[in-house]
Amino acid sequence: MGEQFNQHQEDERLDEKYAEVAAEAERPLRDAAREEGVTAEEKNAIDRAAGKRGEKAVDVFREKELEKKEEGVNFLSIPEYVKINEPPVSELLEAAQEGDKNAQLFFAHLQLFEVARKYPECDPRFLLGAAKEVSRGVTKFLYDNKKKTPKQVEESLCEMAELFNSHTDSRFSVQVPRIGSSVDRNYMAPARQSAYEGGVKKIITWAVRNDKGIAEYKAEVE
Repeated sequence: MGEQFNQHQEDERLDEKYAEVAAEAERPLRDAAREEGVTAEEKNAIDRAAGKRGEKAVDVFREKELEKKEEGVNFLSIPEYVKINEPPVSELLEAAQEGDKNAQLFFAHLQLFEVARKYPECDPRFLLGAAKEVSRGVTKFLYDNKKKTPKQVEESLCEMAELFNSHTDSRFSVQVPRIGSSVDRNYMAPARQSAYEGGVKKIITWAVRNDKGIAEYKAEVE
């Protein structure tokens, strides 16, 4: 329901913008039609011309907006195993296309991760570090942009972790803390002391274990 409402708001915003673009393009002709001495026949002809000019202006505006979206993701190289048509990746992609910098940074880290994954000779720190930052991009987007609860964020991360862990070639693995669980210092790094009281309340990143199973990058939690 919330996503439908947001889409409805976006559609209304675009309709208003299109009307504004059309009105601006039509204004000179509309003003001419109001001048003294203009016959009814001439006015009708001018109004028709103004309408066509407005439609053309809206078409040009739409093309420019589409170009902006395409430029926003031209640099992206999205791994084939990432479910691009399903949330949260589909939502991140849409946000990146609209110029959201946090979403674009998520894909930049995902690209770095994929390059390091394909080339074993890369320093493992590139691979592990990028894997951790991918999760940070996801959680920040879900908390800030989609207003998800910590439990919903956990569920989304778990789904993505399953995908990542199926394409690691045993070089690393990621682990998602559970909301409400006790803080395990072996793979968690609490951002606040309060995390020790009552367990994990919020996940910032998942943990990344190296090929020996050691948490090279601990999960950041609150």
